[in-house]
Amino acid sequence: MRNTFLLTILAIAAFAQPTNAQEDSRFSKFNANNIFTGGSLNIGGGTGFFALGGNPEIGYTIAPWLDAGIATNIGYTTFRNDYFTNAGSYTERQKTFNYGVGSFIRLYPVPVIFLQLQPEVNWSSTNVTTSLNNNALSFKNTSNSIIGAVGYSQRVIGQSNFYFMLGMDLGGDRLSPYKDYNNVSTIIIRSGFNVYLNRGRR
Repeated sequence: MRNTFLLTILAIAAFAQPTNAQEDSRFSKFNANNIFTGGSLNIGGGTGFFALGGNPEIGYTIAPWLDAGIATNIGYTTFRNDYFTNAGSYTERQKTFNYGVGSFIRLYPVPVIFLQLQPEVNWSSTNVTTSLNNNALSFKNTSNSIIGAVGYSQRVIGQSNFYFMLGMDLGGDRLSPYKDYNNVSTIIIRSGFNVYLNRGRR
């Protein structure tokens, strides 16, 4: 599934034609009106898993079919695992605070649909507790992720953009904040809004 999604994005990148960009002088050289900023809120979940975070970003519309930029993230995740043994049952809980930075590229095969790739590096601080002996363990780590997503967009270049997307981590780092306790990629749900700088100026 991950490889199919990645190949789809690469295929669209290869065949997308910047015809409109070549015809529109707004994209023939750098244009401050094409800079946008904003971000999204994301929520994810699964069995025993919940995540909530925000993703401030700044980007540039290179062509009508292509955006690129830099994104940051901050998030909080919780995992819960229940174990059953001959001696009884116990629960293990894991809470993680993470922050990170990465880049993104959004391809618009049609004006209202986009595909996105977003490689990131993340830093996290984790606390694990268990009801078996009430012990707590804390540790920090660094991880990498590659978010692949598909989304819906109401985008008016030079004005604003509202979008909604569904994604998942296509990478193999089990320490990724987008993986659950069993190293399974969770569904990432994000809803965001961007505004363009110098709106109304041409």
